[in-house]
Amino acid sequence: MSSTNSSGFVSVSAAPEIQLFYTITSGLPLVPGKPVIVLSHSLSAATWLWDSFVEEFSADYTIVRYDIRFHGQSPLSPTANFDYEAGHTIDDLASDVVKLLDHLGIEQAEAFIGLSIGGGIGVALASSHANRFRHFVIVGTRANTSPGDDKVWDDRIALAQAQGVPALARQSVDRWFNAQWRAANADLVASIANKVGAQSLQGYIASVASLRTLDLWPHAAAIKEHGDESKTLFVTGEEDAVPVIEETKGLAAQAGSKVVVVPDAGHITHVQQPVAFSRLLRQVLDGQ
Repeated sequence: MSSTNSSGFVSVSAAPEIQLFYTITSGLPLVPGKPVIVLSHSLSAATWLWDSFVEEFSADYTIVRYDIRFHGQSPLSPTANFDYEAGHTIDDLASDVVKLLDHLGIEQAEAFIGLSIGGGIGVALASSHANRFRHFVIVGTRANTSPGDDKVWDDRIALAQAQGVPALARQSVDRWFNAQWRAANADLVASIANKVGAQSLQGYIASVASLRTLDLWPHAAAIKEHGDESKTLFVTGEEDAVPVIEETKGLAAQAGSKVVVVPDAGHITHVQQPVAFSRLLRQVLDGQ
């Protein structure tokens, strides 16, 4: 299926200067009456992570993808001496999405789907900008930083500094997918690893800063307090890391929302189990 894409950049901060790259399928101007889905990727990924999803859903939906700050085609800041270690917060990243919607003239989108850090962005959006989306699908997010997390991030950054980001990418992909799936999908895994390996270390460090201070529990409580629990769905793969599974379930409970555990799926659920993920999403979009 061929689709038309329109791409561009939106300024989300003037001082320091920060721009985000976005791409829209099926192009601009937006098709009147065609509902919009906004997709947010995981740490170290970019718009490409959703390519297969776009192929599946772009006939019925306008698909807006964007690269979070300093990822993919979202450039590093040209502001002198920008402090990547200070980075940004999850609320900063949620505010970026609202600015993107405003830039595109989208008053309300049909759905926001976020994976990993993108899921954290979705929780923050659902707590403070729920009116901008009819549905939120939160996939595989942590809820908060835990003792020992700083050392994990420090070790990963040290690996990238010593051996290069491609080494960190290989380690990430090994966590995301189990060995059996990686062996059965070797070409796809190699492609993902190569793309993750192209991520800038500065962008990685800046987003890790938001994970070092992560605390989504108040956001989840606000979802319930505002009566938006039914429009928010939490999803996790049954083979994801235990903290991700347990905290995703915990956030769902805090928000009063449903949670779905996808069998035979790790962290990148929609890639490992595309049929199950698509079926689940269509149920959400159809109000089932």
